[in-house]
Amino acid sequence: MKKLAYLAAGTVMFGAGAANAQMETQVIGDVRGGGYVTRTDNRNGTETKVDDVRIRLRPGLEARFSEQWQGTVRFAGHYSDGMPEKRFSFHSTNESRPFGQSTFDMLNIRYSPSKSSSITVGRMQTKFELDGVAKKSLDRNDSPNVDIDFTNGVHAAYAFDSGWKAHLIVQHNPNLVKSQLSLAPNVLRGPLDFADSQTRLSTFVALENKTKSGPFVQRALDVTYMPDALLVTGSSSGGREDYVTVVGRTALAWPMGAGKERFHLGLEVGYAPNTHRASAVSLAGSGEVKGYAWQTSLNLMEFAPGHSVGLVWGEAQAGWLISPDFRENERLLEVRHQYVFTKQLSMESRIRQRLELEQLTTAVRKRDDRDLYVRLTYKF
Repeated sequence: MKKLAYLAAGTVMFGAGAANAQMETQVIGDVRGGGYVTRTDNRNGTETKVDDVRIRLRPGLEARFSEQWQGTVRFAGHYSDGMPEKRFSFHSTNESRPFGQSTFDMLNIRYSPSKSSSITVGRMQTKFELDGVAKKSLDRNDSPNVDIDFTNGVHAAYAFDSGWKAHLIVQHNPNLVKSQLSLAPNVLRGPLDFADSQTRLSTFVALENKTKSGPFVQRALDVTYMPDALLVTGSSSGGREDYVTVVGRTALAWPMGAGKERFHLGLEVGYAPNTHRASAVSLAGSGEVKGYAWQTSLNLMEFAPGHSVGLVWGEAQAGWLISPDFRENERLLEVRHQYVFTKQLSMESRIRQRLELEQLTTAVRKRDDRDLYVRLTYKF
């Protein structure tokens, strides 16, 4: 059914284009690349060092058939100087995919019956981030950094006159067991498991407002619902529960001098009421793990022409399984600098540490990742 949906989307897009001589097209996408350095103190006592150059290419085409109908197709590939292969796969994977692979990360049709409403069907990019220099999310942020992720499903959106915007995303998740979740189209972590669940559809509902009101520049509330997807004991024989998360985020900004200089503060908090047993993920204890996650972002925006700097500090406990930016059972600390040369060209540099909160019972020490990069992004 999924293949038929994509074939139908492509047929509609190109068929409509052939029938409409007035169709408007626009090249979209970006290219991003830079130098990356990573040092990892592994759980088994060894150290891993990686120094490489990475690049991501995402050229695409946006076609507008009428005021109501629009289609998008985009190719995406990410590569490094040490990649073992070059391969294209329509059913590509997320952050665990080796460099050298590519896919289509957008292939969809959008219907907009009015300026305030739209429905997108197919493969798309969905992002619900905390505003700041280093934009991150506790629940949904396709394709951060040089990763390639995507959402397969339907996205309906409606903008109210008050400035609030409502979102409904119904997503199709692949038929994967927890050990195969690195093959999922966007970030999911075990012991989530869709192989024997009653449905592989998950639902995301959000309300967001980015209209400035006093010091507030962002307010949002998200709910994710994955029915029958959580293996409570890490095994299908131990029973399943629905996996539900609730996320709230807000950002505030204050002027600091003349012009665009301002101090920007962001906070995002998440809670998952149903979590798995500690033993399911090799943690000490016989009870369930905690399901809290949070991040705070401190930013100086435009402290000099084109320059902004941000600090992110946050953590996700072992029961938080859906963030593309925060791995479960880890604390993150990051400093990022951004320099915007033009509307199309920007440069970012980052230094980051990710340290496990609790040591696994099978490990001799906590995993400790330190990494930095300098990268350039050019938008078509």
